[in-house]
Amino acid sequence: MFRNRAVSLALAGLFVWVTACTKWVPLEPPYSPSLEEYGKLRITNERGVPVVFREPLLQGDSVRGTVVTSYWERGDLKHTEATAAIPMDSVRKIEKRGTDIAATAAAILIPGLILGVAVAAAAPGG
Repeated sequence: MFRNRAVSLALAGLFVWVTACTKWVPLEPPYSPSLEEYGKLRITNERGVPVVFREPLLQGDSVRGTVVTSYWERGDLKHTEATAAIPMDSVRKIEKRGTDIAATAAAILIPGLILGVAVAAAAPGG
């Protein structure tokens, strides 16, 4: 029974660690023409609507890339891809994925603490 609990805690900790370690980090202007090095960028337009661009490219006065839209249709999750562009004068901010140090530390320390408590509680005389 102890081994199953430890495995469950380890898997839960891994899930938290994988999902909690990144966040959107603002890029500072001037923006490089090689935006594709980031893979994905979240671009917020002047109305405050964020859109995630895959394979972004700064081309002329616009950012171009692939936008994936997800929606439900008759109980199935569907995805469509389209090439889109947004003029730079309509861009409020551009963000890339970055490491969230606090979330990473918490994702490592909290499951470790829980696992330590579980091991101590399962130990003879604990």
